[in-house]
Order: sequence, then structure tokens, then C-alpha cells
Amino acid sequence: MLLHTDKRSFSVFQTLHSYKDVNVYLANELLDDKQQANNANSRQYLINEIHSHDVIQLVIKDMLALQKESTFTEFIDVFTLDSKLYVVFSYNKPYLLNTYINRHKLSFANRVSLLQAYLFRLSTYMYLPMPILMSLIHEDNINVTPDEDIYFHFAFHPANLQPALTKQILFAEIALIIGKMFSDELTTHKGKQLRLIMQKCERNVYSSIPEIVKDVKQLDSRPFADKAKSWFTDKMSLLHKVKNFAFIGLIAVVVFVLYTRFISPSSIQPVDIPQSIQQVGELQIGEPTSSQGDESEHIPLDPAEPVIIQIDVN
Repeated sequence: MLLHTDKRSFSVFQTLHSYKDVNVYLANELLDDKQQANNANSRQYLINEIHSHDVIQLVIKDMLALQKESTFTEFIDVFTLDSKLYVVFSYNKPYLLNTYINRHKLSFANRVSLLQAYLFRLSTYMYLPMPILMSLIHEDNINVTPDEDIYFHFAFHPANLQPALTKQILFAEIALIIGKMFSDELTTHKGKQLRLIMQKCERNVYSSIPEIVKDVKQLDSRPFADKAKSWFTDKMSLLHKVKNFAFIGLIAVVVFVLYTRFISPSSIQPVDIPQSIQQVGELQIGEPTSSQGDESEHIPLDPAEPVIIQIDVN
């Protein structure tokens, strides 16, 4: 089948999908001799043929608006022919993501990395019309390169061209993709964070793809040995900090005790100055004598009577 426009001509060589309202073809561009000389490697194109009048009326504005998106390099052309709408995109040999994962038996960490790459690439297309975005969640349109980079094809499905499509529906479909990629882990503790992300997608918690990307980047996909090593390192670091704080506290207590006991002015007790002695003399203690002055007659001391002490100070 040949398709001719004012500027291009395409030769259809394969039908990828055929639905009630949409056919998806693979085609080569017909070039003249001069063009073929300048294009040694012929490119392949994916052509969406929409032949439902209602669907055409619904999406034609969005499809024509793609002509103004210079950054959308995968888009090639849009035209009408025989009451049908044709939307043309570039096409590369597919390496389906699901097939790649199943064939290589990728580890949990590798699949987390692929999920991050998928969501990041999807977020770069968020400015495109909803029918385009909805086509990028179809598993036949999600591809991976040998170096595990994500790229898309743009094959439409009638379900992608409905009038009631919203971002919430898109996020719910992303939850299904996560479920397929991590079907084994979702029933274990390892998939706890993934289950939470899926629930947030299904309950309309997210408002944009970058929010999902942020949560996926926080997934801990390390092996158990690495997690245990990290946990032990964190605990040792915490113990080291506690020991440092305890040592500093002990030093502070010692300094406080030394200061309050020996250095602080309030710890020094004042001492009274002793009174000075004005005179120095002799103290003579003896028995009282009789009034007659008879030294040979002694009067015995009476314990009940007070003793008279004479002090002679020269």
C-alpha cells in the first residue's frame, strides 16, 4: 500500500496491529534517486491510520498541534487521505521491556533502575496530548536498548483515544506496569515500598510523574549483605558519637567540680584576725596568807571558798 502526501510518500510493508477504529502500519519512505543518495540508511516509520469519524473529530486538534512541537523529534507527519487520519512517527527495531526482563532474569536492583529510567523518560513527554501519553503505557510501546535505556513507540490503541482520559487513569496504568515488573517481590517485605507507590498511584495521591520518580529513587534495592553492612556502620557511627558526647560531659563535670571546690571565690572561708596582746606580765598563783604576815602559819584551803589569784603586771 502506498500513501502519498504533498511532501512525502510512504510504502507500507507490514501491519503491526489492526483494531476496529485504528490500524498500525510499518512503512518506508519513498525517495527519489537524489534523496536515496543522501540517505544511505533508509528509515522506517510507524503510521497510525484512524478511520472512525468520531475518533478523528476527538483527536485531530491534538494531532495537528504536534506539528508545532519542534522538540518532539519522534513525530514525523500528520495528514488526511480518503477520509482517514494518518499520524506518522519514527520507528526503531523494538526490544520490548517485558521480554528483556524475562529473558535476562534481571535482579531486583536492575528492574528498579529500569523503572526509574522508564518513569523519567515518560516525564519528559508530559507536555504531549493525553492520547500520546496513554500510548506510552502500553507494553508493546515500551522498549529498552542493550545498554538498558528506555525508548518508546507510538502505536495507538482505541482505548488510548477516548474522551474521558485523565492523568489519574494514566497513574493507575503505571501501577499496573509496576505490578508486572515486580510480581514476585510485591508479596514479600522487599516490595513494601513498591506497594505503597502503587497505592498512591491508584488513590490519586500523585499530581505529576516527577513525584512518582522521586519515590522510586528512594527505593532501597541493595542486597541484604550491603544493607547489613550499612546498618552496622550507622550503628558504630552512632555509638562513636555517644562515646564522644559522654567523654565531653565527663570533662565538663570534672571542670565544674574543680572550679566550685577550689577556684570559685565563694569556696574560700574568711579567717578572723587574732586580737593583739597589749601587755605581757607574770601570773602568780599561791595560797592566801594571814593578815598578821606570819609566814610560818598557813591557813588550809577551803574547796568551797574561791581562790584568790594575784596578778602583778610590771
